Amino acid sequence: MRLIATVVLALVIFAGIPPVQGEEGKTGLTSVALTVHGMMCSSCQKSVEKALFKLEGITDVKVDMKKNLVEVRYDGKKATPRQMVEALEKAGFRSKLPN
Repeated sequence: MRLIATVVLALVIFAGIPPVQGEEGKTGLTSVALTVHGMMCSSCQKSVEKALFKLEGITDVKVDMKKNLVEVRYDGKKATPRQMVEALEKAGFRSKLPN
């Protein structure tokens, strides 16, 4: 039984599962919800996703066109919300940081 626990622990450690932290800039992943205006269709949604995934450290993007929100999960050591807003604006969408 002890051997099985050791093997499972080793698999978890070597699988590269990152720790999750809630504060930006710390080791691990965090998330932010950005307000994004100008999304009208699924093509816009894909453009938003593409613009954000170009940034290093972005792991997940969820777009809600009805609420004009984009939730982004990212590594706080590699990306910042300001970089995300700039990438979205460069792609032609109005965006702003959360309050």
